[in-house]
Amino acid sequence: PLQVIKTKQQVMQWSMKKTAVDTFRQAGGIRNFYAGFGAHFFCDAPGRVIYFTAYEFLKRYALTRKTNTIDKNSLYNAKLTIHERMLCAGIAGQLCWSLIFPLDVIRCKIYANAAQCK
Repeated sequence: PLQVIKTKQQVMQWSMKKTAVDTFRQAGGIRNFYAGFGAHFFCDAPGRVIYFTAYEFLKRYALTRKTNTIDKNSLYNAKLTIHERMLCAGIAGQLCWSLIFPLDVIRCKIYANAAQCK
C-alpha cells in the first residue's frame, strides 16, 4: 500500500494525506491501495531469492578462501569479519539489482499509470 501512495505522490506531487484520501475515494476503495501488487510480488520475490542466494554463496566462498579448506567443521567454526560480510552483501546487492532492474522499471510504470488514471 505504501508503494502505491509513494508513487502517486511522485506523479501527482501531492501531500501524503491528500494522496491517501484520493486513493481511497476512487472507485475501488481500499483495493486501490493494492493496485499493482502482482507486479510488485513478481519483482520483489525473485530479487530476494537472487540476493540471499548470492549473499550465502559469497559468504561460503569467502570462508573457504579464508580457511583454505572445504571441510565443513572448519567452515562452521570460522568467522567472517563485519567488513567481509558487508563486502559480500554489497556484491550480492549489485548482482540482484543488475538483474531485477528491468522488472522494477516495469513495476514503477504500472504504478505510475495507475496513479495518473482516475
